[in-house]
Amino acid sequence: MTHSRAHKGFTLIEIVIAIAIVAFMMTATTIAFRALQKRGQMTSTKSTLKNTQTAISTYKMFAGVFPKTLKDLTEKPSDPKLLSKWPGQLLEKAPEDSWGQPIQYQLTPGKEHAYQLYSDGDPDEPQRIDVWDI
Repeated sequence: MTHSRAHKGFTLIEIVIAIAIVAFMMTATTIAFRALQKRGQMTSTKSTLKNTQTAISTYKMFAGVFPKTLKDLTEKPSDPKLLSKWPGQLLEKAPEDSWGQPIQYQLTPGKEHAYQLYSDGDPDEPQRIDVWDI
C-alpha cells in the first residue's frame, strides 16, 4: 500500500513568484504616484504664479508702477504717495513654489514683458516655469 503525503504550504518557487509580483506592483504604483505628485506640484506652482501675476497687476493698477519686489505685495508701502492708493495686503506672504523655493521676480523695463516671474521648478530636476508660458 502506497502512502501519499498531502503537501501543505507553498514551494520555494511559488513564494519567489509571489514576492516578484508584489515587488512589481509596488514599483509600478510608486512610479505612477511620483508622476501624479510631480504633475500636482507643477499645477500648484503654475497657480501660484498666476495668483502672483494678478497681485502684481492689482498693485500696478492702484500704484501706477510695478512693485520693486514681491515683498511689496505683502506690506504697506513706505512711500506716502503709494500709501494713499494702497488697496491693502495683496499677498499674505512672499510666494513660494511647490518645492518650497521662492518665486523669482525681476523688473525688465524695455523688454517684451515689464517683469519676469518664474519658478526654477523641482531642485532635483530644474525646469523653469515662467508665468508668460502658462
